[in-house]
Amino acid sequence: MVVEPALDEHIVRMLIRYFRQGNGVRFGQSDSLISEDLEYLRIQWAISGELENLVNHLLHNRHEAQASQEFDLQCSSGFVRGRLLTNATVIERRVSGDRSRSVYYEPKKSFAEGPNHVLGWVIQMSRHVLRRYKNLLDQSKGYNARVSAISDRLESCARLSGIGEAIEQTNVRSRPSKKAVVQAGKSRRMLYRRAYDAFLLLCKIESGDEQTVMRLLNHSLVGPLEEWQKFELLLALRMAETLSKTLKTKLTLHPIEYGSSRPIASFGDCDVYWQSRSPLQSFPEPEPSERIVNEILMHFKIGVGSDRPDVVVVDRVKQSVLALGEAKFFGGVGSWTEGVRAAVEQLVRYSRLYSHCNEQGALLRKSIIAVSNLPGDAMASVDCSQTPVPLSLLDLQNDNMLKWAERFSTED
Repeated sequence: MVVEPALDEHIVRMLIRYFRQGNGVRFGQSDSLISEDLEYLRIQWAISGELENLVNHLLHNRHEAQASQEFDLQCSSGFVRGRLLTNATVIERRVSGDRSRSVYYEPKKSFAEGPNHVLGWVIQMSRHVLRRYKNLLDQSKGYNARVSAISDRLESCARLSGIGEAIEQTNVRSRPSKKAVVQAGKSRRMLYRRAYDAFLLLCKIESGDEQTVMRLLNHSLVGPLEEWQKFELLLALRMAETLSKTLKTKLTLHPIEYGSSRPIASFGDCDVYWQSRSPLQSFPEPEPSERIVNEILMHFKIGVGSDRPDVVVVDRVKQSVLALGEAKFFGGVGSWTEGVRAAVEQLVRYSRLYSHCNEQGALLRKSIIAVSNLPGDAMASVDCSQTPVPLSLLDLQNDNMLKWAERFSTED
């Protein structure tokens, strides 16, 4: 079974449901995304494959950027530098009383009109968006290398002779006209067709086209994560969504960053943390074996390990933990029993971090062990009513979490 595309697809489908304000949004309704999420999607667009292909093509084929011939309406005395407009000239002379006045269209070469406007606007818009990257993504390590590489190439484009000057002067608030976009899409030059593709991609993203947003996020949002991290993230999102439905509260997603001290989701009075101990952590007295390990590490001048649960669901008001989640991912065949054994050991150890605010047994019964290759019939004959709930990758993909949700009630 190929698990990576499946993980990507299910994570992205969940994210899209909460990036949008509602269901059934059609093309053309650009208010379908809240402003903050739209800014994040524009950043994903600015580092997308379409933008990268466009920038690379321009840098390696700069001769394809051809100035277009435009006509400016001029009125002057003396030489006529273009096609004379006889009717307008007669009127101008009678109104001004100057028989030397002429009205004409003066031809000129420009990199700021027609398909060049689409090209310049796309590059200038992507430069503008990536400047906001530091404020919105807090220089996330997963994006730094790609953003830096594309930003350098965008700046190189802006330094090109001719087209570079037009890019610098392009106002991102003034989008290309319909005529210019059509010209770019029908151009025989690959450069302008690539600019058209990038511009059309942004328009579809801003209008909330689901398939386009899914394709974009599949390549840029969760792409930098390892498969085991995706499995953990899928578990965290499924737990958040399932509990929000069970407790009948609205689910809100926050900027997702691996290991951050901030929650990745909230519903009602609860926060969901991914790879974070949460603010409620409290280190208990170490067990005898842990004490010996700590002493040996201190002797070697090595710090004590900082293990943390994969998922923690916290009730902010009650100052307690609702559930923990531990995920074990196996890309190959592997032994699912080893995954269950390791998950149980870690879950029990992590539950001690919250023994000051939760009864350990009750917390473990409302927690989850997720093992990617757990067979469907592995626990069929086992009574799991007093243990953490075991789930597989297929359970998470099919949203088969009813047996876990039943352990919660609206009074919890």
